[in-house]
Amino acid sequence: MVMASLTMDVVTTIGTGIVIGALLIIGGLLIGVWLGRRGNAAETNQQLRAHELLEMIRALSSWTHGMAGEVTQYETHLRSLLAGSSEPGGTGESPWLEEILKSNEQLRVRLQESERLLDEKAKEVDSYLSEARTDTLTGLPNRRAFDAELARRFAQWQRYGTPLSIAIVDVDHFKKFNDTYGHLAGDFVLASVARALADTVRDSDMVARLGGEEFAIVMPSTAIADGAHAARRFCEAIRGKTWEFEGIALKVTVSVGVAQAIDSDLAASLVKRSDQAMYAAKETGRNRAYFHDGVTSQPVGDSPARLSAASRSGVPAHLESVCDGLRERLIEVTRK
Repeated sequence: MVMASLTMDVVTTIGTGIVIGALLIIGGLLIGVWLGRRGNAAETNQQLRAHELLEMIRALSSWTHGMAGEVTQYETHLRSLLAGSSEPGGTGESPWLEEILKSNEQLRVRLQESERLLDEKAKEVDSYLSEARTDTLTGLPNRRAFDAELARRFAQWQRYGTPLSIAIVDVDHFKKFNDTYGHLAGDFVLASVARALADTVRDSDMVARLGGEEFAIVMPSTAIADGAHAARRFCEAIRGKTWEFEGIALKVTVSVGVAQAIDSDLAASLVKRSDQAMYAAKETGRNRAYFHDGVTSQPVGDSPARLSAASRSGVPAHLESVCDGLRERLIEVTRK
């Protein structure tokens, strides 16, 4: 009976090793195929494959980790059998057990090494996904990252009623600037504007580069009154900067449009209304901020009554901001 049991254990061990080897080979082939196609496939498909591959690697790593634990338990069981067979009156089959223990140890080591390699691959894919969500020129999140953050914050607003405003920022006369100073100076100024905006927003806000000379700022827990004041700050921050490039002092201005999510909004319509407010700022002279009240675009600072009407309630802006901050903190705490 002992011999039959050991034979079945050996078969199980060999079978397990074969299955593990096959899965690791398949995983390696999938990784190789994905890496080989990265330069040829569309970027969206790369992202989808990367996410799917990352989930597969993590699942395989978890499975490998579990198998390593089972092999360790199996080894403990074998050692107890080995101890029993070595006692007086034992079966005398300890050489079999010793060989199985050696094979078991080799399998355990290979599983641990496979787990390590899978973790490394997961980190590589994670790094790739992070790079794919970052604008290379400015270091800011890119349009893809902005869309994801907007979707997350928009869902939060729908579920908890947390105010949400977004601002669209566009550098004024940028084509003319490039024609005058060159594209290198233009890239330098875009990176400088990105830093200035990032230094102006709160920690909870997200500044992203949408493309070209256009930026967006997601402002959670922000009603339109505070969002409009923030938009004006963005204008003032850029207006007050001078950057030196190759001995030339450079200055630019920006036009800003801001809108707060309202009941009739989708995420796309919120962006559209912010964009409309930004274009209104462009059409009325640039270097200024406008807000969209749900109906039309209005200049920031010129219509305080409009700002109050566009806000979520009649609560004063500073009290509304405090309440929104407390709500945001409560949401963060409940997530932990």
